[in-house]
Amino acid sequence: MRQWTLRIIGLVFGAGILALAVLRPAALGFDKKPAPPAKEPPKIAKSEAAIPSAPQAAAVAPAGPRKDRFSTLEDGAPVPSLPADAPRGLRFGVILFPYAGAELAEADAPTRAVAFAKASAVIPEARADFAAAVKKGDRGSVENAGRIEQGVLEPSVEYAVFRLRKGEVSEVPIDTPRGFWVVRRHD
Repeated sequence: MRQWTLRIIGLVFGAGILALAVLRPAALGFDKKPAPPAKEPPKIAKSEAAIPSAPQAAAVAPAGPRKDRFSTLEDGAPVPSLPADAPRGLRFGVILFPYAGAELAEADAPTRAVAFAKASAVIPEARADFAAAVKKGDRGSVENAGRIEQGVLEPSVEYAVFRLRKGEVSEVPIDTPRGFWVVRRHD
């Protein structure tokens, strides 16, 4: 199967599990109460080993992207609620630019910065001819990814996608766990 087909199947499967968890939590065991904590915490053996010294500031790698980047906005603020006029579901197309460390990224995937630059460069062409621009993305890119409902995507990704107007292409690449997306909303 093509890689984008597997991704779509994964999204649909994830949406099904999410719906099951919300509508029938007992089916997934969410109705069971956790076991009470032990009365006495386990004893920790005392070690005589020396604690290694902290690394020098120059030896520490530069900070990467925040781990919570999909549940907060770029500035770290919480993702706001979608406007009342946002659609409950929509059809969209996506041009994918994976980067090293993204889900399902190839071993030779470019760095995050290179993927962002490539995604940014294709946005003007995507506005003019989205079908042609899809060919410049990864093989997971697709002109019509189908319909998606609110509540399936990560909060920051959903906020960016569901705020697009009909026929609009995202102004900046959208960072997702799978790489950068350039999205066009179809309806």
